[in-house]
Amino acid sequence: MKKALLLFVAFLLPVLIYLFLKSFGKNEFEVPVLYTDSMSVSVPCYRNNYKLPYHVPDSLLKTFQWDSTSLFTVVVFENESKEDQHERSIQLTRVMTEFKNEPLGIIHVLGTHTNVVSGNNGLVTQRVLMSDTNLFKIKTCFFLLNSKQDAVVIDKDRRIRGQYTLTKREDADRMIMEELNILFKRY
Repeated sequence: MKKALLLFVAFLLPVLIYLFLKSFGKNEFEVPVLYTDSMSVSVPCYRNNYKLPYHVPDSLLKTFQWDSTSLFTVVVFENESKEDQHERSIQLTRVMTEFKNEPLGIIHVLGTHTNVVSGNNGLVTQRVLMSDTNLFKIKTCFFLLNSKQDAVVIDKDRRIRGQYTLTKREDADRMIMEELNILFKRY
């Protein structure tokens, strides 16, 4: 009799724990919206008027021919370094391969002195060419990237969801595995 009671409790306890966690627990990951409560900007950007929560200006995105039907858009800023371009191209290919069936847009912003390494296999959906001065201003003042970061993810509401350095595999993995996967599963 004692063995049957112990066996019953041994099977019942995990079920009770599962039901408790199912009803009171929250098993979700969340990718926060950046710059909702506060923000700091670099010195050249002080002239801009920023409102919180921050949204990337629609007028800027229209100049990029932004596809507002995409749930998320990755904006990538290129530089002159051939090594960085090659690594960035590899990581962009990974992003496009992973999310080829998702509504993801890619905008590749190039400076006038940038020679892009080929090999993207046609995966970049939009290329924008601009002067190096404008590229720096847009990167730092509107997408709020620091000097090492080269990519940003924005959602369909023009909010910044993540900032990355695609020349670092760890950052690219974080963007792909952690954040974009979670965002597409959630929305």
